[in-house]
Formats: sequence, structure tokens, C-alpha cells
Amino acid sequence: MDALDIEKWRFISQSPGKSVGISSVLLGLILFGRAAFVFPLSFLSNLLQKSPHVKIDMKQQVTIWWSGLMRGAVSIVLAYNQMK
Repeated sequence: MDALDIEKWRFISQSPGKSVGISSVLLGLILFGRAAFVFPLSFLSNLLQKSPHVKIDMKQQVTIWWSGLMRGAVSIVLAYNQMK
């Protein structure tokens, strides 16, 4: 939960360049981490399904990936607002 530590964010707010850099790295890691779970697990699920109409197509996989990102972002914002 270091990302929610107020003291660390105060230190970063003193230099905007660091803040943008850290935010970019965090965003990239979140996007990559979510994709690293959704797409391989969907592929595995598709291998185990016998019926073609039950399989998860690429459009649905992207929807799952994106909805998970939004759900996580909303949770973090709500948790952060509770700490203020």
C-alpha cells in the first residue's frame, strides 16, 4: 500500500517531472499486469471449452481487460478519498 502513502506523494509533488514519470510507469505496469492475466487465462479457458459458442473471442477479452482496469481505478480513487 505504498502507493497510498501521503508522505511519499508529498515528496513527489515537489518535482512534477518525477510525478509524471512515476505515474507513467505505474500506468504502464497496470496495463501490462492486467493484460498478462486476462489474455493467457482466456486462452486457457478457450482450450478447455468444447463448444465454440462458449469460447471467449478477442473482443470480449479486451472488454474484460478494460472493465477490470476501470473497476480497479475506481476502487483506488474511492479508497484515496476516504483517507483525506
